[in-house]
Amino acid sequence: MGINLTKTNTKKSHRTKLLVGLLVSTSILGGGQYPSMLGSRSSALKAHVFADTTNQQLIPGQSLDTGNHTYGTADIETGDSWTTAGTATSPVAGQNFSTTLVSNTKSSAGLALFKGALDMTKPANFQGTFSITVKGALGYTANALDGGDSLGFILTPDSTDQISSNLPNSTNENLGVGGLPSSVFLGRDLYDNTDVDQSIANSGSGTSGATAGQNVVCIRTTDTTGTLSKTYQATTAPDPGVMKSSNNTITETMAFSWQPNTDSNGNTVINGDGTVTGTLTYVLTPQTGTNAGKAVTVTSTVTLSASLSLGVVGATGNNYGTMTFANDGSSFTAYKGTNPVTVNYINKKTNETIASSSTIMANVGDSIDVTAPDAVNTNTSLYSYTYNAPTIAGFDYSSPDPAITVANNDSTTNSINVYYTPTAVNTVKNVTVNQDDQGNILTDTAGYVQLSSSTSSDTVVTDDNGDSTTTNTTTIIWHKPVDTVINQDDQGNDLVDTTGYVKLSTTTSTPAANGDITTTNIWHLPINQTVNVVNNVDESGQPIADTSTGYTLVQAGTPVITTQTATDGDTTTTSTVTNIWHQVAENTVSTTVNLDEQGNTITDLTGYVSSAQTKPSVTTTSTADNGDVTTTITSYLIWHKVVTTTVNQVDNVDEQGNPLSDTTGYHLMSSQTSAPTTTMAANGDITITNTTTNVYHKIMATTINVTANIDESGATITDTTGYIKSSQTKPSMTSTVVADNGDETSTITSYTIWKKSSTTEATTSSSTSDSTSDVPSPPAQAQAVAILATKNASQEPLVSIPAIKHIEQNPVIKNKSPQAPEKKVKVDTVPKSTTKVSSSTSTSAKQAAASKTKPTMTATQKMIQVAKVESAGAGGAIAGMAISAGLFTLAQRFIPAGFIFFLLGKRRKKKKNEEE
Repeated sequence: MGINLTKTNTKKSHRTKLLVGLLVSTSILGGGQYPSMLGSRSSALKAHVFADTTNQQLIPGQSLDTGNHTYGTADIETGDSWTTAGTATSPVAGQNFSTTLVSNTKSSAGLALFKGALDMTKPANFQGTFSITVKGALGYTANALDGGDSLGFILTPDSTDQISSNLPNSTNENLGVGGLPSSVFLGRDLYDNTDVDQSIANSGSGTSGATAGQNVVCIRTTDTTGTLSKTYQATTAPDPGVMKSSNNTITETMAFSWQPNTDSNGNTVINGDGTVTGTLTYVLTPQTGTNAGKAVTVTSTVTLSASLSLGVVGATGNNYGTMTFANDGSSFTAYKGTNPVTVNYINKKTNETIASSSTIMANVGDSIDVTAPDAVNTNTSLYSYTYNAPTIAGFDYSSPDPAITVANNDSTTNSINVYYTPTAVNTVKNVTVNQDDQGNILTDTAGYVQLSSSTSSDTVVTDDNGDSTTTNTTTIIWHKPVDTVINQDDQGNDLVDTTGYVKLSTTTSTPAANGDITTTNIWHLPINQTVNVVNNVDESGQPIADTSTGYTLVQAGTPVITTQTATDGDTTTTSTVTNIWHQVAENTVSTTVNLDEQGNTITDLTGYVSSAQTKPSVTTTSTADNGDVTTTITSYLIWHKVVTTTVNQVDNVDEQGNPLSDTTGYHLMSSQTSAPTTTMAANGDITITNTTTNVYHKIMATTINVTANIDESGATITDTTGYIKSSQTKPSMTSTVVADNGDETSTITSYTIWKKSSTTEATTSSSTSDSTSDVPSPPAQAQAVAILATKNASQEPLVSIPAIKHIEQNPVIKNKSPQAPEKKVKVDTVPKSTTKVSSSTSTSAKQAAASKTKPTMTATQKMIQVAKVESAGAGGAIAGMAISAGLFTLAQRFIPAGFIFFLLGKRRKKKKNEEE
């Protein structure tokens, strides 16, 4: 089936259709070596926005750039970005682009071209989904790889028109690029054409031993004449198709990437002819079948034009098959291919150029228009750029060529002429002719001195346009001042060449009338001297004369460069290297490690004593980085942790030093803690004993009976003469005195109440009193007790018995020894037990009975007798108290002897009373 393609050739309304070519899935590039170019069409392509109604003004000789040179996936995903040719179905605007390249016909070719070009000086990649379907029939087993001749991408420098016109030549063995010069096919070669498929280098990642055609994927190029190369990179496809009688379809993702070669700075290397060399990588990944997901890769190093068109092609040759392409899951990152648009400014009458051309660098496929110098912008198209023509002196704007669509590598299409007509002008032209003093015309008088000036007559010239020019010519004569330069060295010698010299001074002579001067330069030839210094020092910085023996280099010095330049340019460069050496030493180190008895290291020996345990010493040897050899002998000392125990011991003893197990009934006399005693065990443990000795006294209890005479008012009576006993009574009083040693002395005071007798009854009362009184003279007792208390006041008495005063006051008697604890005296106003009271009463009864049987004594005799008895008792008490006090002081307060004598005297008195 033939191909009927109509070539569209519009220079004025041209829309360049480009084929783009290049792939690389993101996974292959691994992020790539260029910035991400993905983005929405609105952000990537709509950057050209007209913010006002003013167009950019062109300037002759100026170069402009439309900008917006980066593609993204959005730029290629919809049908608006593609155009089709041959049997390919037309794209649908606004939808993801897909097309059926060939629809089950033979000898057919379909082509889809991207409406843009790729800038091959930068990385790029593209991928899409391809499918091949072959219908089976009764008796015919279908294989999808029998469906045609070729399917894949093409990259070509040709324009859309050239590609479309070449489409009939792209079928069969031509793989869609035959006839297109310097182009590339990347895809499946579905048929073995022996005339062109002659040499296959299996450099891909598929199965080795690929055969020509049918199951081969490859990268193939054409030469400058459009002839396919017979040597190319190829490999076997991973999905050869499945033979079956029904429809057989294989669906595959095809992708390619391009990486141009770069220099050491990362800049793309542009060849001398403007081409770019780099690496093309093609990847085919089955989406169906048993090999789904198993990709194969073909890589080839190729040289390409700097700007290429991208397309997808499907061709069946003599076989039937349906081939499709879709943008499903496509990725596209690339830079837009650009071409310069030249704007020429032409004299409409003479067709001559009247000003330097302007250059607009635009993307292939953009629309470029030039309008009048003062035109208002009415263009709102996304890919259209409108510029105002410049105003050129002497010319009036006429008209431009129509707007063009930028074509790929088509300088004829990419050109706009703007036409102007001359403006009739009558010009007065003043011409100045500059000549040197030799008659030569000068175009530049810089550095000259004017010598003279003269003006010639005017001349008038009229051109074909009617413009007239009046020329006034002024001729100026100039002299080029001569600066004679004399170069001398500092010795006065003339120098022809001052290379390597340093200028010391310059002197200039006064200019002559014609400007000539003489300059004298004095020069000095600098002397450059290099000095190398090596210093060998030890680690303390001391110099070493010989390092050959006994030293080790520990730090090699780094050259320190110092440069000194004199005013005359002489330079001294000193390179100083300081090497540090170490003198090798052999050291023996003895160290002692302290361990406790569990083997733990001890850093503080406080509280430890040496243990009987031992541990052998250990010897180790080490060599330092500086060569020193150190022998370490480690000795171990074992230590015992001292345990200190404090024991508090209490010893209770009586006054004779006998130990007491029970202190009940004893009084604590003293408590003394001796100085601590310390004992140390064999292992160093310490026991501290604090001993407290408590001395106790056996408490003794003594009772004393005393009778006091008082009158009826309660006053004490020392002499009962003139008194008679009263019928009144008063209970006896008991007072208890506790001595310093704890002994208790209870005094029972009985009261005899007397009343004053009348004068007439004095004798009788006295007689009666003498015959009936138990204690005729109590004052003697009180006086004896008072004397005893007085004698013991300066001593440390065992007990103090004060003189009895008014007993109703119930006093508490206290006598505090200077060294002994305070003692308490208990005084009871309640009579003692009835037993003791009865004893007193019984004694009176006995006395009464005795008075009946014995002879009656006179009052005087009774008084004497009582005094004797009381004196005997009181004297015994006093003597006993005195002896007791002395013995107490001498015997550390043992049992008071005074009370023993007092009791003896008391018993004697009692006996006397009983006798009487």
